[in-house]
Amino acid sequence: MKHKVVAFLDILGWKELVALAERDAAAAQLVQIALQIMRETPCYNPHHGVYFSTFSDSLLISADPTPGGLSAVLQISELVSMNLISQCERLVRGGIVLGPLTHNEKGEWGSALASAHQLCELKGAPGRVACSDEVAQLIEEVYQDSSKQLLRSHRVRGKTEHYINTLWHFEYPDPRNPRPGQLVLEGEAGRIVALIERSLASHNPAKVQRKWLWFRAAWNRSVRRNGVLAKVVRRGSVASEAGGPGRSAK
Repeated sequence: MKHKVVAFLDILGWKELVALAERDAAAAQLVQIALQIMRETPCYNPHHGVYFSTFSDSLLISADPTPGGLSAVLQISELVSMNLISQCERLVRGGIVLGPLTHNEKGEWGSALASAHQLCELKGAPGRVACSDEVAQLIEEVYQDSSKQLLRSHRVRGKTEHYINTLWHFEYPDPRNPRPGQLVLEGEAGRIVALIERSLASHNPAKVQRKWLWFRAAWNRSVRRNGVLAKVVRRGSVASEAGGPGRSAK
């Protein structure tokens, strides 16, 4: 069985959204948009072995462990994450591993599927797609110096954990060195800041509030590098962000 780069993504707060959608037309519309994003953002690429499948709020992506295949998985994961935030106000989590998987129109099977799903559940967090040691090493080999933009690593209880920085586009704009083709992100950044502020001001359940607190901290860390894009200002004495969202239980 071939080894693949395998990503498993899902939408946080999906059960609550579906329950609300059963009695609220606006929530039902959000469900439809979210599912459309999961189905239509990824694309197949046989040249790099890129294949994807969806089931409910979950997305499985696989590709060959080549520079092109790895790049496709990372780009799809980032696009899905940002599209769900900007169009549906939904946060996503995920896990990316390297391992054996058969993934085609007949179905998907292999230990990498279970491993990616487990990593998503245990280490994924709002705005964060966790990745295994093997994937982190592959990113460093393929992207070399640029891997510092994409990959984040930190020590937890003596063990190094890695995750993909899905906000990296917002971290690196530098007005002192504008480049042709550089994305203009001020408008999108403003919408995300307004979304975070609105979500934190809402009367959400505690576990939902913790997820937005974590995402606020992640956003502020990203945009403070060059001080170009807006940060989310703390208002009042909301619960501490230090603990993060637990394990991002859905």
